[in-house]
Amino acid sequence: MLKHLVTSLGILACTTFGAQAAERFEITAGIFGGTQYQYCFALSEIIKAQAPQFELLPVETTGSPASLLKASQKPEKTIFAMSTTSFVDAIQGNRPYSAPVTNVKIIGFITQNIQTLITYADDIKTVADMSGKRFITTSVLSSSGWHFWNILKRAIPNSKDMKPTYANWTAVQNGLLDGTADVGALGVTTSASGPWMPIPAYAEIVASRGAPHFISVDEKYIREAAEAEKMLYIPVLMPKGSIAENVPAQDIMAWEERLGIGGFEETPDELAYTIAKLLCEQAEAFTKFTPVGKAMSVSVTVPSKEFFRDEDIHPGALRYYKEKGLR
Repeated sequence: MLKHLVTSLGILACTTFGAQAAERFEITAGIFGGTQYQYCFALSEIIKAQAPQFELLPVETTGSPASLLKASQKPEKTIFAMSTTSFVDAIQGNRPYSAPVTNVKIIGFITQNIQTLITYADDIKTVADMSGKRFITTSVLSSSGWHFWNILKRAIPNSKDMKPTYANWTAVQNGLLDGTADVGALGVTTSASGPWMPIPAYAEIVASRGAPHFISVDEKYIREAAEAEKMLYIPVLMPKGSIAENVPAQDIMAWEERLGIGGFEETPDELAYTIAKLLCEQAEAFTKFTPVGKAMSVSVTVPSKEFFRDEDIHPGALRYYKEKGLR
């Protein structure tokens, strides 16, 4: 009896120890309902099964810059949903960062998203037609916020007299549905092998009012803003019918915002290595939690040498990419 009791207590102790053994990190995940929150949640679930030595706890924020700012308060215990613009802003010390963030690192990208515009207004065909109209976009601390306006204001006559409404995706959706906004920002995930995927709010908009029409942004304004701000605003063409039949109804010029996971010099190498490995090898697992998984590919995940140096990448993630011959 005593022997069985000792054995049972030993098993209980081992089980309890095992349950507490996972090293816990927060992952600041962006706006609830957005692409970043979806893939951060998916990553947290996949790690539970495939790398149980780590635990990730998703935390909602108002967007990529806010995610990085919050994560930087505890760099040794927090990773974050990142975007190309939030990374460049951080290392350059642009707003909302009061100084360059010198310890920030890229772990890997998950999607190539584009930022584009939609409207139900028949008299708004071009960006110039937005002059004096009501434009709603996501939080000023998000990729679709002031970065998008930084491009658009160069193309809209009298834009200095306009004030965009900054909100969350639900408010963008509601503004377009109830007519309190004339034009809204829309994030769309590109795909090399299937339909391109707008954020979930788009489906609600279409179900209520039918498909909106898209507004193209002249490439010269995207490049002009990129040069002036030293920012990675990369023009991307959204082909006619890439979302659904005749949606969009013609080719639409937009700009790329690659989304992924970032960390800091303080982030453990093994965690960064594990995440890079999962991003490159477990796209199918991501599809169980988010449609974003269907658009994942190694070509998107690995930071391009054209835009990013080895020093920009976390050493743990870089070790994986080098081992696999991807960098």
